[in-house]
Amino acid sequence: MRIPADYCYAGHSWLFDEKLLLRAVRTAFHINTNGVRDLLKNGLSDANSPAVDREIEKAVKDEPTYTHRLIASRFHQTLAMIQRKGCIA
Repeated sequence: MRIPADYCYAGHSWLFDEKLLLRAVRTAFHINTNGVRDLLKNGLSDANSPAVDREIEKAVKDEPTYTHRLIASRFHQTLAMIQRKGCIA
């Protein structure tokens, strides 16, 4: 499932110009931070729209944290692949 683009265009169109911020929001969505993916999966209504907006703003604010986590995850993945090939003991 992806973040509905029409929702982002409607209230957060500036995200599409800021690639790192958009990546942070997408990461928060995919790891289901505070249930934001569940809110969108169950259908976006006027009642839960403010909650989704808050989670988008939190992800934007926490972009450095998401960036560091992605770098660490990719680094770990690369080391694991190298180890599996027998290059690292």
